[in-house]
Amino acid sequence: MQGNFFLDKSPAAAKNNGEVNDMSKQNNVYNELPMGFGAALMQNYGAMQYFTGLDERRQREILEATHFIESKQEMKNFVANLASFG
Repeated sequence: MQGNFFLDKSPAAAKNNGEVNDMSKQNNVYNELPMGFGAALMQNYGAMQYFTGLDERRQREILEATHFIESKQEMKNFVANLASFG
């Protein structure tokens, strides 16, 4: 299940699943998710799938854009329209 936001990316989980796990690469962006953005993503599965499927550069561009969002509703709208920013 590639790109799943809720996957356990811990070294133990990677070993148990037989996956190669590069923690520095896989978790950088996810450790930096603003709380409001992460919460909005969890409420919109399609947007979450879209975001997790992007390369790290594009994810960081989106995260930068979230710093200008000032309300919960604005964040919800931003997340709902993520794919249109592509």
